[in-house]
Amino acid sequence: MRKPIYGYYASWLMCLVILMISLMMVACGRVDEGQANQYPSDGYLGLTQSNPNLLTNPTSRTYLADSQIIKRTLMNIDGVQRVRSFANGPHVVVYLTLEEGLSDAQREEIRQKAEKALSFNSPDNEYKVILR
Repeated sequence: MRKPIYGYYASWLMCLVILMISLMMVACGRVDEGQANQYPSDGYLGLTQSNPNLLTNPTSRTYLADSQIIKRTLMNIDGVQRVRSFANGPHVVVYLTLEEGLSDAQREEIRQKAEKALSFNSPDNEYKVILR
């Protein structure tokens, strides 16, 4: 005699129904009431928060602010009378006018101190210090 296959299909159908109900309960569970983060209306789709060096970011520094920081940093070194700096992107050329009567070793020491201080304060720039 042949066994009825109705019971076989019924058990699979029951498993399928239970599986579908459990999937629907998991998918339609709790609704997250949190609000999605939106980009600020800066025109850059939020890039000012991820790239702080864009000029539209309030924390970015301008060339004028950079030159003032360079001047304040280098005027603290003994022997420096005047500081002038010119920036071209990340490349900054700094001209130092030193006091009269310094030896070549002292002048070189001042130049090295200036490069070290500038590199420490702003490591994202490349500095070239020229003595006058």
